[in-house]
Amino acid sequence: MGWEKLISKYDKSDYLGKIEGFPKQCIEGWKIGKKFKFKKPQIEKIFVVGMGGSGYVGEMLQKTFFRESKIPVFIEHGYILPKFVDRKTLFIIVSYSGNTEEPLSIFNKLKKKGIPTIGVSSGGKLKKICKNCIVIPSGLQPRQATGYLFFSTLGALHKMGLSPFKEKEVFEAIDLMAKEQKAITLKAKALAKSLHGKLPVIDATESLHVSAIRWQTEINEIAKSYCHWNILPELQHNEINASLGLGKAHFVFLRTPKENKKIQTRIQFMKRRVKGIGFGLTEVEVKGKGILSQIWYANYLGSLTAFYLSMLNKLDPTPVTIIESLKSYLKKNV
Repeated sequence: MGWEKLISKYDKSDYLGKIEGFPKQCIEGWKIGKKFKFKKPQIEKIFVVGMGGSGYVGEMLQKTFFRESKIPVFIEHGYILPKFVDRKTLFIIVSYSGNTEEPLSIFNKLKKKGIPTIGVSSGGKLKKICKNCIVIPSGLQPRQATGYLFFSTLGALHKMGLSPFKEKEVFEAIDLMAKEQKAITLKAKALAKSLHGKLPVIDATESLHVSAIRWQTEINEIAKSYCHWNILPELQHNEINASLGLGKAHFVFLRTPKENKKIQTRIQFMKRRVKGIGFGLTEVEVKGKGILSQIWYANYLGSLTAFYLSMLNKLDPTPVTIIESLKSYLKKNV
């Protein structure tokens, strides 16, 4: 069955259309963030709280700011409020639905301490109880709304003078996704065919750490497939020694342009290792001048790859029935 017939049969909620419209969503998100008004106190650190697709905002900010900013970013995917938090900490509570249990729990703790806090949500309880809330459009799955979630947050931080990125760098990243959409789609289709019926193993160079995470979660939620990720050079201190229990696997190496010599040498060894134990391997060199462009190029390719893999798996990419059943279970039993 060809792609068109698969999409017609299994993509019941036009998930592909939402991915193809993602660059426009990013622009809209940026504009929403730039309009946000917040009286900024003196800030020495940023703390982002969120789960799942909403929590990915924290992963992105932490890794990109780590390289480019003097302000550290901390993240929490749970209920813990660390003791080092003070009134010079800017908290960003991200929940697309506005009803996610863990971020709301932390928000309630913050209210008692008087710590500066921003919400990012499409509605729900968070919009009601957080007076400083960036409100984004509703009607999507959180993983479909990362353009709104991330770029609205980045836009607000830019307006507050807390972002290390110039507006030009932001639009370079967005424009690259739009410009390369057709070429990325062709790569995604080929990758999906290579990954179909296999365990996807996503290995990335350190600067694409967050993209490897994104590939895993997209493949989990969209294609309903298990996926594993790791980063170089860390994996060469442990995982490189393992080969048992992988079954059928296909490796994807996410690479950046102009890697240093040491990383190039490590990757050459990894290629020999993977092929030596009999697994397939696809190398992906992302495009883009800066870290934002490179990460979002890789992320966009990951989303499209997961979509086409869901088509080959003959599954609707939109529903996350197990996650929804967990939420219902927790309501009844906690």
